[in-house]
Amino acid sequence: MSMENNMTPEEKFNQKMWWLLQQIKEADLLRSPEEPFEFLIQQQKDAPPKDDQRKLVYKLENLKAIKISKQFTYIDSGLTKVIFKENASESEANGFHLKILPKFDEVYGEFREKAELLKENTTKKELKQKSGTIDKIIIVKPKDGNRFKIIINDDYHQRPLDGDMAKPSWNLLFRVADGDLIEDQEYKSSFDFFNSNEKCRLYTQTGYPKTKILKRESGYIKPAVKMEIITEKAYKQRCKKG
Repeated sequence: MSMENNMTPEEKFNQKMWWLLQQIKEADLLRSPEEPFEFLIQQQKDAPPKDDQRKLVYKLENLKAIKISKQFTYIDSGLTKVIFKENASESEANGFHLKILPKFDEVYGEFREKAELLKENTTKKELKQKSGTIDKIIIVKPKDGNRFKIIINDDYHQRPLDGDMAKPSWNLLFRVADGDLIEDQEYKSSFDFFNSNEKCRLYTQTGYPKTKILKRESGYIKPAVKMEIITEKAYKQRCKKG
């Protein structure tokens, strides 16, 4: 599990607890009703340290989200799990039989909200730290309808912005990218919207500073940055390549 160096102790704890809650929730959904609920300390790359997992299980019991009915120590041979100590002490246990209590869903919802808030705050920090300007705008031409996707600076890892040709400003951007000849007396407010309005989603949803997106040249509105229109198929291919 990756931990950011700038997280507070509370954020680190919440992230680890959210990981455990999701593991328990998924395992509970997958198991048969007659099967005992078993949680084993995990070793995968994104898991918290083993000792932290153990402490988190006991913390959940303190929160009355679960009840530990059995704790044991086991060895995983790769083919089978061999229990070699029943009723292990807290420091030795690496396997548990659990019972989900009614309060579990309440605790699950509480830590889900904390995880979503942390993700939102992290995104805001990343946006504030983003430097540079908008150098390229890629528009994904819709198969039908007015709504289209917008990708900034060939960044296919970020969620695309939304555009709507039913709205004058986004209609202008689409037409300019598509190479239409548009007289510079048209779309006066829309022209200014992209170049100087800091509330434009090109800036609010990306963290980039205001950029000269459009320009007037020889009586027409033209792109001031590189623009390209691609198909949905091309967009999906580029997303796969990253």
